[in-house]
Amino acid sequence: MKGKKSNKHEGKPDGRVGRLDESTIGYYRRVSDTLKQGFEEEDEKSVFLRNVFNELKEHELEIARNQTASHILEDLLQYADPTQVEDFIRGITKDIETAVHDRFACHVVQASLSKAGLFIQSGQNSPSLSKLIVQISKTFLEFIEDVIIDTYASHVLKTIFEVLSGTKVLEEVARSRLSRSQQKGKLTTVIKEDQQELPEEFMELLNSFITRIKELPNLSELLLNPIASTVLEALLLVLKSKDDGRCQKLCKLILKRCSAVLQKPESSTQDSKLPLLMVDTIGSHLLEVLIQVSSEKAFCKLFKVHFSGHLIPIALHPIANHVVQTVLQKVNTEEQLVVVFDEMHGHFEDLLAVNHVQVLQHLADACFRLSSKQKQFIEALLMAFHCFDPRSKQISCVPLFSSLKTHDIYYGNGEDGNQKPASISFNIQGSLLIQKMLKFKHCKTIIGSFLAMTPDDLISMACDSCGSHIVDAFLQSKAVGEKKRERFVEKLKGNFVKLSCDKNGSRTIDTIWKIANLKIRFNIIEELAPKDRILQSDRFGRFIYRNLAIELFKKKKNEWKELQNGNIRKQRMLEELITETPSIKGKDKEVKKTEELQDSNDEATQSKEGMETTTADDQIGQIFDEISKKKKSKHAVIQEEEVPEPKKKKKKK
Repeated sequence: MKGKKSNKHEGKPDGRVGRLDESTIGYYRRVSDTLKQGFEEEDEKSVFLRNVFNELKEHELEIARNQTASHILEDLLQYADPTQVEDFIRGITKDIETAVHDRFACHVVQASLSKAGLFIQSGQNSPSLSKLIVQISKTFLEFIEDVIIDTYASHVLKTIFEVLSGTKVLEEVARSRLSRSQQKGKLTTVIKEDQQELPEEFMELLNSFITRIKELPNLSELLLNPIASTVLEALLLVLKSKDDGRCQKLCKLILKRCSAVLQKPESSTQDSKLPLLMVDTIGSHLLEVLIQVSSEKAFCKLFKVHFSGHLIPIALHPIANHVVQTVLQKVNTEEQLVVVFDEMHGHFEDLLAVNHVQVLQHLADACFRLSSKQKQFIEALLMAFHCFDPRSKQISCVPLFSSLKTHDIYYGNGEDGNQKPASISFNIQGSLLIQKMLKFKHCKTIIGSFLAMTPDDLISMACDSCGSHIVDAFLQSKAVGEKKRERFVEKLKGNFVKLSCDKNGSRTIDTIWKIANLKIRFNIIEELAPKDRILQSDRFGRFIYRNLAIELFKKKKNEWKELQNGNIRKQRMLEELITETPSIKGKDKEVKKTEELQDSNDEATQSKEGMETTTADDQIGQIFDEISKKKKSKHAVIQEEEVPEPKKKKKKK
């Protein structure tokens, strides 16, 4: 298997590779349609598959080399039984060199091997299927030097790693370099399937692959090869799940081999100030995977030698900054976070200037994950946006963060410095940054700025595709108390219909409804109910009309009341099950009381009112007693009064 080049005149019926006659391709299109329609009975499915695979015999490779038919075969193999898969693999690998080097057939080989691997893991295979996998693996092992750099055969090699280890590498590492570059910041992980014990020969073969790769004379060059590097990444991820010890040894060897490209060069040109492995589009991704799978001890060493003291120039580089993002994801001790933060906190503005907001997002994640440096992070960000001093400027931080504009640019440089733009703008990266900060325990500045926004700005935010997620994060933040939510909803009064009839605004109404108490729910539905016709005629409003049970509210307020009572109880019980554990239940209650008291003080309300807790039943009683103007019975805790319909003058007959 030495990268065989297919003769462009070989094939059937007119000499073009992969070309099939109309009747053949029509047959497989009908097969595809039948698979999509499904089968009413299992016997019908079995007969159909048996007929199709019989038709395929002796023509597996010929059909697999056709672009359209190859996709149909991949789908067909998902329905096959172990015997059919085994027969198909034997047929398509009779000329294995052609099969794995063909741009379409190689994916069919991958699909068949993956399906065989699932059968082996679940114990549904025959010994002959395992032997067939071993035979194919040995062929790849023999020609590893050629296969590892082949565009198509390398994909099959990665599938063989998965089958031998019983693991599944997520799609990012299997994709081409171009498609993977569109998913920046995403790390590849490994899913381990539930499985029975694999044949011993599988692990021996996997170890043989590791040994052969270690012995490759040009391994250092392969680290920067766009094809070979993805094979090494897949092998590292597979080993991390299967045999962490061998994974660490391979990591150590690769880092040793790439030491030359991890050292700072003596040249003083801009790009060469950083190690080649970090600034190379291929090597940087391999370095990310090495960081991801490295042990805690190995990461500490790698961090001290290559990153500590050099984070800023790396984070400012257009390619190397993704490596810093991976480092921030790997940071798992407060000591490491302190080192990173102390080095980066004075350079937030520099990172924003080159639009590397994702670095700040990952740093915010680390602050949240380790419950450290949260207040300092917000302060550093305020300084970067020129709104830290004087303190009065801090109230404008949410519009600045969400638009990624400094105070000077957003408000202008006039004498009053308060030339607010006509409409607030929203940036997706700024939105994500605010969402992460709203998870902090200490985000009082963000919450204060949010509540200081004008109703028009809040409506614009709720109706924006990026801004609506900020609103969701605010409403769901544990740092936002019930009274602050009520203040927020109060600002939206008069605009609930507008929100309900907007694609993003309707999501905001749904989010409010899920976390709202009865007082908030009643205020919303009281405004929406008279506009029910508008809601029903709108494509988004009709969902709000249904979800809020507006028809029930208008006809039978008492039943609506009981429905909301039950929903709120269920929601609170669910939250308690998720957030509370027996060991910290008492502590959580104390924290909750403290937060309620703090909210009360912040809003200049009476402390007694802030410390009182009201149940869903009490809220219902208070709201509907005002409507009905009747006093509830002392013993009517669960059973509320009927809500009277609007008073009408009765005519005597």
